[in-house]
Amino acid sequence: MAFRRYRTLATWLGSSAIALMASLITVPASAQTVIIQNTGIKRVVGLRDSANKPYWVSHSDCVADDVFTFPVDMTSFSGKSLQVWAGPECTTKTKREGSQIDCWKLYEAFPQTTTLSVKLRAQDMVAQEKPGAPGTGTSAACERTDIATEGVAVVLHFMLLDSNNDLAGTEATFDSGFDVIGPPAPTSISAGIGEKQLIVSWTNPIATDLAGYRVYCDSGNGPGSAPAAGGAAGSSGAAGAGATDAGSDAAAEASATGGDSGLEASAGGSGGTSGSSGTGGSGGGSAGNPDCPSASLTPGTIPSSEYQCGSTSSKVSTEVTATNLANGVKYAVAVAAVDTLGNSGPLSKVACGTPQPVDDFFELYRRAGGKGGGGFCALGQNPSQATLALFGAALAVSLLRRRRRLG
Repeated sequence: MAFRRYRTLATWLGSSAIALMASLITVPASAQTVIIQNTGIKRVVGLRDSANKPYWVSHSDCVADDVFTFPVDMTSFSGKSLQVWAGPECTTKTKREGSQIDCWKLYEAFPQTTTLSVKLRAQDMVAQEKPGAPGTGTSAACERTDIATEGVAVVLHFMLLDSNNDLAGTEATFDSGFDVIGPPAPTSISAGIGEKQLIVSWTNPIATDLAGYRVYCDSGNGPGSAPAAGGAAGSSGAAGAGATDAGSDAAAEASATGGDSGLEASAGGSGGTSGSSGTGGSGGGSAGNPDCPSASLTPGTIPSSEYQCGSTSSKVSTEVTATNLANGVKYAVAVAAVDTLGNSGPLSKVACGTPQPVDDFFELYRRAGGKGGGGFCALGQNPSQATLALFGAALAVSLLRRRRRLG
């Protein structure tokens, strides 16, 4: 009897242990049904460095129709659809269906294997169409102006859903976002004169995602070019109206074209005395600075990179030297801020500057024949007569001042 009782107890303990082990084995399968392999994520445009939001969408990313590829592992996926939704919280069905939804769909597929490469379009993310459908985003979404300049943070929800569109198992999430608008424009633009350069200064705008600044220069005759000979005459074309038919036609043409070359406006100025239609010869760009009109640098617009003449990657900088300019040429100068994703903000107001040759004391000293290398006051071993004369004049002035003090 005792042996039979022990055998019955052992049988019961054995079956209980087997049941417990079976339950432990099945728990992980139902607890995690979607896993994102974060180390394998790729983008068509490539990943930025970790300091510049590598998984966010910029304006240029959106225009390029960038695509994210996420390697995803799944368990217990039979009869279910894998869907990716974007939004703050998307596991609740009412957040994805009905009239008060917060999420928009980026992807849907019925997986046949445990691993799937999920491709998400940047334009679908930026379009933010609710509930939306994958593939409906277009390049028009890249020009959105209804969002903050700091962009929109987005949580991507990777979920297996059953036939009733309810969550089956546990979702996987990934942090992303989009920012297609650059920072506000700097203010108080000024251009200090240098030799073949301008020292451009500004006041920083208020923004949390500043990363640097770009300076743009336009001489009025295209990027990197000095104005043509007729350009100066164009600005004075306003003094003449076409008293004759030929003069009127030339001035009207200059007004219509913005007076880029200034030659037509000169023709208008020579035609007569009334001068009303010749104003176009000043070069267009009425929204800029009339003292240095530019048809290419318009405040509030996104500038063309071909007019960039300087930059800084410091968000606290307030000055950049614009280089490779021509002395004696008047330039229109403006500044745009850049954010951490590389988005350029709108152009600032336009300032004028004309680079000029700069003669400091040291240059004058060299021209006089000085060969010293120890500072402005150093003289070489073989000074020229001009150098000695310069030194003698300075000594005479010093002695005269000393005599006056003693007297």
